Amino acid sequence: AARVLKGKRAVTRIYEYLEPVTQAHPSWTDLVEVLAYADLEALDPSGCIHRIESTIELGFESPMLHVLIADALVQLGRASDGVDHLWIAWEDMPNHHGVRERLAMALVRAGEVEGRAMIEDLLLEDPDREHLLPYLETGPLPPAPSGYTPLRAPETHHDHDH
Repeated sequence: AARVLKGKRAVTRIYEYLEPVTQAHPSWTDLVEVLAYADLEALDPSGCIHRIESTIELGFESPMLHVLIADALVQLGRASDGVDHLWIAWEDMPNHHGVRERLAMALVRAGEVEGRAMIEDLLLEDPDREHLLPYLETGPLPPAPSGYTPLRAPETHHDHDH
């Protein structure tokens, strides 16, 4: 039901049907993820942060919860705090290029030198990632996207004869 409601972007129904279930079962992080998604869709990054922090304080977490809270923190101009969560997510999903991209962008936003190097590496691996180019320029960074930004599927590496 949670996947269907998320797919329909039925934020009101997500809150209505899933919030009581997650209050009764806070360890069901998949449902907390859907509620955090709804918070971001509803343009409520503070609510997303509070929801995920409460879940983590209870001892329950997942890599996706760390990605979602990082997105919310970046949206609120707290990229340094977001970086901490993205490092945790990347540790659990080291081959997920979407997590790596988010980490690199957050590092640049936080003023960390390694962010630029990570952006350069990502562009060397795939020059079609043109959305990363502004993170190499000296001007102001593009605004952090508001709302929910889907996490691209992990890429698999195929051996090629180059």
